[in-house]
Amino acid sequence: MFEGKTLVGQTSGVKAVVKKTVSVEGTDPVTFFLSYVSGGTNAGVPNGKLVFDNGEIIRVETQTSIAATVIGTSTGSMAYVNAGVYYVNGTFASTSMQSVVL
Repeated sequence: MFEGKTLVGQTSGVKAVVKKTVSVEGTDPVTFFLSYVSGGTNAGVPNGKLVFDNGEIIRVETQTSIAATVIGTSTGSMAYVNAGVYYVNGTFASTSMQSVVL
């Protein structure tokens, strides 16, 4: 539902595109894996923010009625394999685009 959407920080002005979401697991909340696309601005002036602030409200850029509160941020990695045909161990293998959080 959120993958591909741009999120905007209400106070920081930071923008990020959602690359992957992980549903609620036990006591862990929904997790967004993001690619930050622009630093924050206030009234068009850069404010030096590069990531969302803890406790900040974030909204979907095109649907401002959808919002969430940032609990925490961290750095991670994601690997991709593009759709195509690969030659692996003497065999041709066809695959769709895939991603995995490392």
